[in-house]
Amino acid sequence: LSNGLYFIGEGFYSLTNKAMSYFKTASIPSLKAIGNALGRGGLMYKNKWLDVTAMVSYITCWNCAATVSVTEVINGQSETLDHTAQYGLGNLGFNFDGNMHWGGFNLHLMCTVQDPKYKNYDNTFVFSDGSTKTISYNGKYSTGISRVELEIDPSYKYKDWRFWLSARYFSRQYASRTNLAYFNGRWETFGGVDWNIMKDLKLSLNVVNWLFQTGPKGSIDAVDTISDPSDLEGILMSGKYMRPFEVNIGVTYKF
Repeated sequence: LSNGLYFIGEGFYSLTNKAMSYFKTASIPSLKAIGNALGRGGLMYKNKWLDVTAMVSYITCWNCAATVSVTEVINGQSETLDHTAQYGLGNLGFNFDGNMHWGGFNLHLMCTVQDPKYKNYDNTFVFSDGSTKTISYNGKYSTGISRVELEIDPSYKYKDWRFWLSARYFSRQYASRTNLAYFNGRWETFGGVDWNIMKDLKLSLNVVNWLFQTGPKGSIDAVDTISDPSDLEGILMSGKYMRPFEVNIGVTYKF
């Protein structure tokens, strides 16, 4: 557009035939291909000490298949039904990415704000006595994805030494498709020192989780059919856990 200012855009579209795994569901899913599409565009500015990009994007998919199971007591007997749902996902997002560098110092900053929601995700169960139950995830936030993500990466290089830190923030992640269960926001932190002893030999000291954060992340499929928040009270739930505090020493030799 002008000196150092650029317009950037990207589009992506694909159709993928369903694999064998999609036919291990409660009923035969739609034979239509799974669709994925991405469109994004924005501005980029560059000069000697600064690179900045700001973009707006929309990602969507359709014809995905998933099985949901629900259990009810019918005429005094426990009855479990499986349902295969076809659904989609839409995500409108904004991303800012900046990189500042002067001398041996470099600072990278990134911020992502997004709105990942399910579309056309209804599940209707018909029990043996004719009663029905509908569980809808339409408009609910996707599990395991944060709406806000931040990243801060400072580093400094002096002669044969490089010192660096990395801190990444992930806001609340929903653990159930009903959005009743969730995991609180968390920081994932890293850092280290690299020493180029000679041309082909490097010694590294890396630290993981230097903020000593604890807690789970991810999703818990077992609570996807719970619609009453009181049913979750007093229930211990867990997903994948964050990496613990670690100190690693590595040696890299190139030949």
